[in-house]
Amino acid sequence: MTPEKLISQYRCHYPALRQASAGAFLATPAVRRTMEDRLAMARKPLETGDIDRPALPFFLDLEITTGCQLQCSYCARTFLGIEPEHMPIKRLRQILDQAPDVIAINLVGLGEPLLHPQIGTIITTMKKRNIRTALVTNGMTLNPAKTAILLKSGIDAVTFSLDHVDPKRFHHDRAKANLDRILDNIRHFTEEVKRSGRNEITCNIFSALQPQTIPLLGELAVFARSVNIAAIVISDLNFVNNRPLSIRETDNRDKLTEELLAQMRKAASMGVVFLDPHILDSAAMAIDWPSFIISKPDQVLSQHATVQHRCLAPLRTLAVRVDGTVNYCNCTPQSNAGNLTLQTLREIWWNRGYRDFRKELYSNSPPKPCQGCPRL
Repeated sequence: MTPEKLISQYRCHYPALRQASAGAFLATPAVRRTMEDRLAMARKPLETGDIDRPALPFFLDLEITTGCQLQCSYCARTFLGIEPEHMPIKRLRQILDQAPDVIAINLVGLGEPLLHPQIGTIITTMKKRNIRTALVTNGMTLNPAKTAILLKSGIDAVTFSLDHVDPKRFHHDRAKANLDRILDNIRHFTEEVKRSGRNEITCNIFSALQPQTIPLLGELAVFARSVNIAAIVISDLNFVNNRPLSIRETDNRDKLTEELLAQMRKAASMGVVFLDPHILDSAAMAIDWPSFIISKPDQVLSQHATVQHRCLAPLRTLAVRVDGTVNYCNCTPQSNAGNLTLQTLREIWWNRGYRDFRKELYSNSPPKPCQGCPRL
């Protein structure tokens, strides 16, 4: 899709958005071409049917800690009983040495990255290697000191994991959370980004949806606009354990479709867009976001796919756990493709287990965990 068509699409569905956003997008075609070349490398095996030995990964989902102060009811950390552990800097460097082709890293996993006592050193280490660095945070620990560390170390993007801002519902979904503190921390962070002139930092919100929280999206968009965040990534719940809570399993599809459309219109009236979760795989969110705009409720509410047609994760993204274990993707935390502290990246990326997983994923019968994944 050409930039002109992307802009046309986004203008059609979200006329309230500022023209400056379109201008910023069109002003960076060189960056887009670079990323499209990279993404084409990942798509090529699908086009040729040769998925045994894809090019080495250039995205890295890295879990630097399994510690978290919350107990979210739908998080795999909660129902798998994960114990807290921090990744040592020595192990981090060992992993980075194994993956010289990586151009973007997202600090994400079954833990809160800001709880790592050396978060500043971790980000600085990546930036010294010219790696675009992002992280996902629940915001509880994003105090002024942590904000200063992130800005000083050179963070490129921050995703706030915030499903809604309803006080009554919030503590039901996120045990041990303090909503007021989280919102204050996000406000302070976005204010400091503006004050420091670091306007290149991409900020967005990620909302994991449930049938009961769809009516709350509009108020989340109100908060997003108040802190100058123009994009909310929305996604159905992943993980097999959450299937009964999934919005795609509900019997009230017509009602949810009507409700989601109303919330989309409310968000659009304030200049806030809802984005597909595939945007989190982008190395340049500020450039790529028009490709991921959700313009119809069916993009979120359609039945779970049984045939893979969009997920490129096992062809381009390496998901690494805190101990160096590699998962087939970050939605399969119990899988084990190998360990980067014991094996080379090539041995893992092209081993029989990974090859069999790719073959099954791109067949007419994907693995069971993948069939319920919003990214399928």
